[in-house]
Amino acid sequence: MPAAVAVATASELAADAARRCIRAGGNAVDAAIAAALMCMNTEPGVCSFAGGAFITIKAPGETAITIDGYAAIPGVGAQADSATGWRGVRMAYGGGVHTDVGAASVAVPGSPAAIDCAHRQFACLPMPTLMQPTIEAVRDGFPLSQACHTYLQHAASSVFANDPNAVAALHPDGQNLANAGERIVIDGLARTLTQLAHDGLTHFYTGELAMQIVDHLQAHGGIMTRDDLSEYRAIVRPSLVIENGDWQIGLNPPPAIGGSMLAAILGAVAQGDDLLQSTRHALQRRRRELDFSLDLERDAAAMVNE
Repeated sequence: MPAAVAVATASELAADAARRCIRAGGNAVDAAIAAALMCMNTEPGVCSFAGGAFITIKAPGETAITIDGYAAIPGVGAQADSATGWRGVRMAYGGGVHTDVGAASVAVPGSPAAIDCAHRQFACLPMPTLMQPTIEAVRDGFPLSQACHTYLQHAASSVFANDPNAVAALHPDGQNLANAGERIVIDGLARTLTQLAHDGLTHFYTGELAMQIVDHLQAHGGIMTRDDLSEYRAIVRPSLVIENGDWQIGLNPPPAIGGSMLAAILGAVAQGDDLLQSTRHALQRRRRELDFSLDLERDAAAMVNE
């Protein structure tokens, strides 16, 4: 009888992937990896496998750790003036967002390295088992979620319009953006994930796939180099651990800011403050003290412990 595991994730597909791994004898880390892989590959525009990730894990009897797989600045050994492949985009999404897109805007992805690190240290099942639900979903096609559709109504024509593969995937009839719930097929994704499942996620950084990524980006004005990928390493840090009532909570530590923000908000609410006002206060203090701090660990600790 498998152990009881609760999964909070973004879609039924992701929850089902986690459930399959638990039934196959996996642990909570296996379930989390399977769910995350599904989200990263079936939520176009909202989430990406080649992005950044933080993974917080507490093994029985051990202190909590956070695996830092945040994206890194590219350009090791590159000429700065070669970064020509970018353009600014302004969208009405979320009340107004400005972003830079194009090959020169692409950072060195950390998600695959973070997942690989978590898998090697804490998981039970082999990576092909964890990736199989996602491979099946992207091979057969998956429903476009409402959250993705809402974002893509703004981004499909401004962010993704220059990529023929993206256009083909997001416009099944060749003209109109897919509706929420409509089936999406991303050409080549199942084949790539199958290769990574077989060769290991390090293939993303050092194998043929890595060379293809770099060659494509440089051909379109990007500055990512093969050294950027081959030298990337996820970093394991002690988590920011707080006591909140009967709970001990492990959060993302500095140099990330989000964990300290959440810790401050939870602490204020535990003392009886209003959630909305606590959140506003924490955001104001972040802008005032943390965003440009010269000693982030000191200033974040002060906010958490006040």
